[in-house]
Amino acid sequence: MSRLIEDYLEELFNEKNVSFVTRQKLWSFYNEKLSKAVDVGYSPDLDFYDEDLAKSLKDNIAEFSAFKETSFKKEVEALLTDGKHLRSKSDFKKEALKVSDDYNYRWLETERHHTIAVANMASKLKDFEQNVELYPNLKLVSVNDSRVRPEHKVLDGTVRPFNDPFWKSHTPPLDWGCRCDLEQTDDEVTDVPGGFQTKIEFENNPIDSGKIFGGSAYEENLTKDEKEDAGKLIDYNHLHHNKDFENTFERIRPDQENAYPNLDKEQSVAVNFYSREFYDPINKYNRGLETFISEKGGYTDDFYKGITKTINKALDDIPDKHVGMTYRGTYLDDTNVLQGYKKAFENGKPYTEKTFMSTSTDQSEAFEGNVTFSVKSKSGTKISKLSASPHEQEVLFKAGQKFKVTGFTDYGEAIHIEMEEI
Repeated sequence: MSRLIEDYLEELFNEKNVSFVTRQKLWSFYNEKLSKAVDVGYSPDLDFYDEDLAKSLKDNIAEFSAFKETSFKKEVEALLTDGKHLRSKSDFKKEALKVSDDYNYRWLETERHHTIAVANMASKLKDFEQNVELYPNLKLVSVNDSRVRPEHKVLDGTVRPFNDPFWKSHTPPLDWGCRCDLEQTDDEVTDVPGGFQTKIEFENNPIDSGKIFGGSAYEENLTKDEKEDAGKLIDYNHLHHNKDFENTFERIRPDQENAYPNLDKEQSVAVNFYSREFYDPINKYNRGLETFISEKGGYTDDFYKGITKTINKALDDIPDKHVGMTYRGTYLDDTNVLQGYKKAFENGKPYTEKTFMSTSTDQSEAFEGNVTFSVKSKSGTKISKLSASPHEQEVLFKAGQKFKVTGFTDYGEAIHIEMEEI
């Protein structure tokens, strides 16, 4: 850990920035440490182990770890200057290591213990679920010794139904190091005592929310752009666990990788990846159709969600936009999809494309099929500089883009649809 932090701070001081690779190493350290803590508290060996719940808890840990790393980066970046002048390396490291001691040792250990406690509570609640007909209520029990917190003692003996909204914000632990517990009971329900307000990060019932942390000061410390930046740590990790994406990442041509300096390499590669044969499973996934899933190959729900977000962000940031007509042809036999276009034409309501839509500025390059489209683009993105087939002069629209369907003509064996980007 000390070497990782040393390298992180060294790179920050020398480059005035921290590379994604270095940032991901620190995020991975947090994520792995706290994910193991989930397994300690909620063991896969339990009789009533819920794999979906466990995954949700670990997804929350991944997000929490990303916010933590991004918050740490923000704080130590601010120490590069003393407010007026650039600090010397020794002065910077002296101050930065103080922050590191909090983030990477003291607070991290407290967060690990909290993770175990919440995961253990999830285990207990899943067990309680099995007997809710016999024992329909839960009782909050504090440890009434000399160390009990007065605000927690107020809640001692409170009895509420198992599914009562009260537990959304009052399920222990209620603070760092909280020793309160829950018991399953058929005792009579009591009134809710006043005088206690749970902090936002502890307003959490893990089997209801699927989270370890209800919120975090790390997240609150970040701007919208910084939160988006934190999300990349998670999404890019899923992308790099896909063997085909990793192969594309290693082999992308330098002119494609450097076509848009404002893009991360992962964003450029994601667009290139989509322009190959991999568009098909991505589009099927986003349409809710059966598609290729392989844990071993990295084709997971997280991968499909991550690459969709990454491509959408790349399309936002690529400056080459097309204003004017584009064309598309495709084989489409899903009557529900066709009826969706037809209905949108008839009622005039916007039509939302659930996945990416590939079109071309050259009508002769429009793809063959039983359904053809003429699309009036306002801000579709030209991706020829990144595409594996630049001759197609492709204009790509984001997943989730809304269109107005201005024409729907059924010729029997073929259909032509006219749309306008909203």
